[in-house]
Amino acid sequence: MIHYYISIALMQQAGGQCRMDTEEGWSHEVTCTESYTSERLAWLFAHTRKQ
Repeated sequence: MIHYYISIALMQQAGGQCRMDTEEGWSHEVTCTESYTSERLAWLFAHTRKQ
């Protein structure tokens, strides 16, 4: 987990934004199907690099 927090800190220092949710007890299949909620997808597509 420490590696992810370092990457997040570096991204934030470079002006990036991130959101990380940790779900305990989820299987790989549940993670794949439950992670892509409308709210999370809206946040993701609102934070794209401007060309």
